[in-house]
Amino acid sequence: MQPNLLSGNGKPLDPFVAGIIRVVFTDYNNALLYECGMLTANGTCESGQASVEAWSRTPEPVSQHLKNAYIKRFAELCIDRENVEDVPHNG
Repeated sequence: MQPNLLSGNGKPLDPFVAGIIRVVFTDYNNALLYECGMLTANGTCESGQASVEAWSRTPEPVSQHLKNAYIKRFAELCIDRENVEDVPHNG
């Protein structure tokens, strides 16, 4: 089941907003962003329109502990872990 992406107070988002970007995890040094390019009328993400990005303040490799936290969030957001690609940090 996809997460409902309606605003935090349960009210629908602005009808002119096609998509959203939300920080769904942060520990100050790292953040996981969820992007939905097109919302449905019921507040879920249109099929094929969701993606995630992991951002870091440092070029250090992601620890296994942090990877596990991300994987947990992927499941909650209906993101297939097999479709997640590691991209090296280049500075």
